[in-house]
Amino acid sequence: MYIDKIDKNIDLDYIKSKLNLQENDVVFISGSLIESINGNFSKNVGNIYSDIDIFIIKDNFENNTHIDYDEGFSQIYFRNINGILMDITVYLKKDIYKLLENINNVELNKNERIKNSLKFPGKWNHRVTNEFLNRFYYSIPIQNEEEYYDIYKSMNFKKFCNLTKQRLIASIDNLQNDIVGNIKSGNLHTSLYCMRELFILFSKVVIYDNYELVDRDKWVLPKLFAIIESKNSKLDFIINLYNDIFFHPKLDEKI
Repeated sequence: MYIDKIDKNIDLDYIKSKLNLQENDVVFISGSLIESINGNFSKNVGNIYSDIDIFIIKDNFENNTHIDYDEGFSQIYFRNINGILMDITVYLKKDIYKLLENINNVELNKNERIKNSLKFPGKWNHRVTNEFLNRFYYSIPIQNEEEYYDIYKSMNFKKFCNLTKQRLIASIDNLQNDIVGNIKSGNLHTSLYCMRELFILFSKVVIYDNYELVDRDKWVLPKLFAIIESKNSKLDFIINLYNDIFFHPKLDEKI
């Protein structure tokens, strides 16, 4: 498999031979470099210094010394395989299937706080779930493809996107009060900072509204601009807003 951004061929069979895999492990590669290949709006995601991410879904965690981080919901270790940096993350199958079930069962209830509408397995939370689903959504399977596609086809990505969009809108509502309050108090630098933060949240709303995912703020703008480009000028006002908030020549003078 050739990856243009790092100008390297990746031997997937060789990589698998270095991972101590079990036969029923579900394995896929992902990360920004892979997303840039198969994401609809991700051509500018990833760069020459980006890693290749490998994800393994197993029946049980391994109890050995080669794990660099054990976060309770995942185990992470780093390897240099054939000159390519690899981030390897291991998840439990029972957690993934429980997450799949819980997302499919979500119902947005007006009488329930949006943050309480999705139940997470074990030590998972919304950030962890979003990160996993982002990597899974833009991934390529390299072992146990049948089970991989069973999980992929059953995972309700659209429902998760709608849920995440509602969470983001709630955060925007809260941040608006901070902006107004800081303006009234004369804290204009803080207000400008909050306005820029609000723009990033708004950008994420646009991304999830198009049923795309993002798990790193650094990739929000490349994906946003790619979406805007695809809409034939219908969202050009967002670029004008971005330039005003981040680059307007009068901002420092006014503050």
